[in-house]
Parts: sequence; C-alpha cells; structure tokens
Amino acid sequence: MLVKFTINGKLYQVSPEELPIDATLNSFIRTRAHLTGTKLMCLESGCGVCIVNVVDTHPVTKQRITFSVNSCLFAVFSCHGMDILTVEGIGSKATGYHPVQERLARFNGTQCGFCSPGMVMSMYSLLEANKGSVTMEDVEKALAGNICRCTGYRPILDAFKSFAIDAPPEDRLARRALGIACQSDIEDLPRASCIGCERECSAKGCFDESLTLQFVQSERRWFRVRTVDEIFDILREENVGVGAYMLVAGNTGHGVYRRRKDVRVFIDVRNVEELRNYWIGSSVIVGANVTLSELIEILREAARTDRRFTYCVELARHVEEIAHPAVRHVGTIAGNLTLKHEHPEFPSDLYVLFDALGVEMTIASPSGAMEKLLPSQFLSFNMHRRVLLNVTLPALDSDRCVFRSYKVAARAQNASAHVNAAFLLRLCARKINVEQAHLCFGGIGPKFSRAFRTEQYLAGKNPFNNIMLQETLAVLNAEIAGGQSEPMVDASYRRQVAVGLLYRFVLHIAPRDRRIANPIVRSGGSAIQRPLSTGAQSFDTYPSNWPLTQALPKLEAFQQTAGEAIYVNDLPAQPDELHAAFVLATVARRQLITIDPAAALELPGVVAFYSAKDIPGENDFASLKNGLNTVFPFRNVREEILCSGKVLYH
Repeated sequence: MLVKFTINGKLYQVSPEELPIDATLNSFIRTRAHLTGTKLMCLESGCGVCIVNVVDTHPVTKQRITFSVNSCLFAVFSCHGMDILTVEGIGSKATGYHPVQERLARFNGTQCGFCSPGMVMSMYSLLEANKGSVTMEDVEKALAGNICRCTGYRPILDAFKSFAIDAPPEDRLARRALGIACQSDIEDLPRASCIGCERECSAKGCFDESLTLQFVQSERRWFRVRTVDEIFDILREENVGVGAYMLVAGNTGHGVYRRRKDVRVFIDVRNVEELRNYWIGSSVIVGANVTLSELIEILREAARTDRRFTYCVELARHVEEIAHPAVRHVGTIAGNLTLKHEHPEFPSDLYVLFDALGVEMTIASPSGAMEKLLPSQFLSFNMHRRVLLNVTLPALDSDRCVFRSYKVAARAQNASAHVNAAFLLRLCARKINVEQAHLCFGGIGPKFSRAFRTEQYLAGKNPFNNIMLQETLAVLNAEIAGGQSEPMVDASYRRQVAVGLLYRFVLHIAPRDRRIANPIVRSGGSAIQRPLSTGAQSFDTYPSNWPLTQALPKLEAFQQTAGEAIYVNDLPAQPDELHAAFVLATVARRQLITIDPAAALELPGVVAFYSAKDIPGENDFASLKNGLNTVFPFRNVREEILCSGKVLYH
C-alpha cells in the first residue's frame, strides 16, 4: 500500500520502504520534493518557519477544509488524501508572485527572510479558510505561531492587515504609494495537473481515500483507521498489547514531550467519524478527536443555542489561548488530555477547564465496556488498550453559576502557562453565599490540581465579605504550600499567583449593585483587553533627487517571501561534510587561562578543535581597521568573535 497526497499539484506516492514510519512532512518536503522554501528550525511547532497549507476531507461533513499546519511535526503517513501547498506553490518569480508574497515584500516586512515563507503561508491559509474576508484582529491571531527575530512585526502586520475588510483608508493610500493594487480578494492561482488528468490535480480525485490502510516497516507499523472498532481490532492483537503503541492525530504533543523511542505501532485516528462528531442537546457531547479549532466553534455554537451553555463563551476564549492556530488545527482534545495523563506536571489548560466544570469523559475498552470518569479520576486511570471516546459538558444554571478561567504565561498565545486556573461557583438564590465551589489549578505541581480543602471552607460562606475572603485566601495559600510536595521551579511565585487569581476572580464576580468591592480595587478583577497593535513611520523624501531617497523594497525581498532565497541548511549535503558547534563558556566575567580539547577529540566523530589563535584575521566583531567604528560609535570595549581571554558572556 502507498500513502498518496499532492504537493503543489504534483501527486506523490510513498511506501514505508522509502521513509521511516514516523517521518515528518517537513523532511519529505525538503529532502524528497526538494522544496526548500519551507524551512525548519525548532522542530517543536514553536517558531512557524515550517508552516504549510493543507486541504483535507472532514470525516463528518465530507467537505474539503483548508488550514495551516506545522510540517515539522505532522507525519507524512497522516497525509493520505491531502492536498498540500508550500510557499513555492502559491507564487514565484517564474509564475508571478501571490498578493500575500508581494504585499509582505513591498511593505518591507522581511529582514533576514528566514521566517517569511511561514508568515506568508499562515496568512494565505487564513485568507483561504475565510474566503478572503478577514479582520485585522483575525490577522493578529493568525500569526500567533510565527516568530520573527529581526523585523519587529510592525511592517509584517501592516502588510497583512492591508487585506482586512476593516483596514483603515490610510492603508489603501499606502498601498497605492507602494504600487500595490487595492483589491484584497484572493486570486485563484493555476495549479499543476495530474499526469493523464484533464483537470486540476487534487488528492481527493486521484484515489479512494475511504480505505483503511496498513503500512509495515520492519517491526514498526502504521494503521489508518476509519472506525473505533478498527482501533480495538488492532489493540486486541497480542503483540500490540505487550509493546508500546500510539494513537496519532496531529502529533503536536511530540513538540512538548518527545515520544517514547520504543513505539512500534502508530494508529492514525484522524478520520474516525465517531471521534470527530459532536451533539448539542441537554448537554454538549464532543468527540475526543475534535481539534481545538473545531472545539472553539462548537463552544460558541452551544452558547448561542442555549443560555445554559453561556459559560462556553469563556471556555472558548481560553481554548483560543492554547498553543497557536497551526497547532489547534490538528491538535485534539484527546491528545491534550493524554499528554496530561502521561506527564502530570504538564500545565494543560484543557484539563484545568474540564476539571473545574466537572466534564465527564467516556472511555471505551476492547471488551465493549464504557466508563464515565471525571478529569481527576482520569489521571490515575489505566488507559492501556482503552480509547477516550468523547467528553460531555454539563448544562449550568446561568443565573446562579459563575465560571471564569485564567492563564499567566510569557505570551498571550504560543506559550505554556506558568500558572493557570479555572473557578466555578454555584451561588445560593440570593447570589451571596456559595453552595458549591470548584477551584482548579495548573502549574503548581504534578500532584496538585484541585483545592479541595479551600472548596470545603467556602461552602455556605459569603466570599464577598472581606474577613471571609482573607481567610479563604489564607486557606488556599496553606493548601497549595502543603500540596507542593514535588514543587515546580519558582514554587513561591506560583503559589502567590494562584492566590492572586482567586482574589481576582472574587473581585470580578462581586455584585456591583451592593457596593461590596471598593472601586479602587475592583479594577483588579477586570481582564485587560489589549487593543490591536498599531505603528507608523514617517520620513522625508526628495523627488527631485530620485531614485535617491525613494522608498523601494529591497532587492531580495521577493525572493524571501516566495521561499526562493537559499540559506545554509537549504544547500545539499556534500561528501564528507562536517558540522561545527561553538564551545560555550559556563561562567561569565572570568579570565580564560587555557583550553584543553583532548577529551572532546577522543569522542567518536570529532575530528578537530579550533580556537581564536587558529583562525587568521582580526578577532573583532566590528574591526576598526574596516572603518566600522563609524557604524558602532558607541563601542568603548573590544568584543571578540571567539573568546581568547576575558569571558564577557556565557
């Protein structure tokens, strides 16, 4: 059997004899399709240079859907039936640049250009998924998974926001000044045709994608299944039960924790219809393999459908802070919760949210038995040969139940939480005393996720009474301190943040008509809404001196945005090629006396060691001999390229 998919309109057929079973799409694109516009860097879905566009068939609706994905983690053997577009496939110097490529270049949105293809494909995917109708806020959110280390983002955002339907009129003037057409419609680009086909090439039309497939490579196997029964047919096999196996959807968890090296069986569950469906009725039942992007839309639909699910608006807001779009498009509910199950220290936002809400998890076993578990029970449950089928979100009395969640992290998106929390209070009829409380936390420690003692203390009490509130916070502080038997880094900080979040929650829900909270402190309970970023530049030009002082895009900008610029790791490997690595100091502000490389030179594969004395020329990152003192006039200390004496940094 063969895995079949297209890249930029060209059909590829891959057998397990050609590639490792767990090979990534990125490695295939770069080394087999020889398309180096798609870059690689972190291999953890954290930087965005590897992003490509995918068109796939949804197993429930049977409709073709388009989305961005991090190719550095997505498995090649999961690509069966997909149409994949790389930056080369949407435009080039030979075929004409795509409007997204052109606009980023003309707005001076590139510097080194290494991140530019990923930026382009994130924006292209956003426009394709929304048929060209996007807002400036959509643009900012879509780039959450793309990191630029040199341009500073303003010109990148200026370029892409110019496609937005709510772009201000001055943006249109800027486009005219740069010689860019003012329409923001996405143009239909010509695609390559299949060999022998009289139509556009699509993986959907080239083969029957409903097949259940199995690929065997030595002792490793990859299954592509269509039903839950097929999953259990595989799990019942004796050799699968004994060895390590893995259910695969987006493979995004591999970017957080590297998977076990002894995995021999991979079961691709992306196309299991039962696991991708959902139902909204007296409760909301969501298939465990629903992606996080789909979950956000389901939650918003539920909130619109029934006021008992109003809390789903808050839930959707928090889910949108998990990872970034390219991860959420393929990362699933089950994948996120399984990561927490296998790594209790993982600060899963989804687990904290579900724990607070009392979400019910349905788990099936090969015998056909079904188990209903709460999240806290799930963590200690033996999941070997079992499958998480769905999660059930309860209906809540919106008049008496209040739910809020929080995440404290290095960034608003694309960052794991330092501390996260979710709180659910059921108030009495007068909305003063607490009938029941769920106080859940992540990031405190691998064995602490629920403040049971504080919940019990709150029951029957008025959290809006200042004395009672202070006592509650003291109980929580003591409970967390006692629960940090295996503390995380910065345990004291995490404890203070957790206590502060509960205080913030109480401030937020305090009745405003009773003047319970002092206006001076009430603002501490409000979420700070960051407005859309804005930026402007102004400079004088002298048309009489043109082309001097005329604003022009740099010469290599279009090559960079089209993925045509070649970087060192885009070059093919040479015979007997060697790789160099810097030797780093372990302390700063010390004097280097001597370096003895003898032990390193004895390691297999190490052939040489070079220090500053072995390399001719001036050992200075800005040599005065070259006149660079005029470029760096602030320099008052000589800074070496390779340290030969005083260690300045480490």
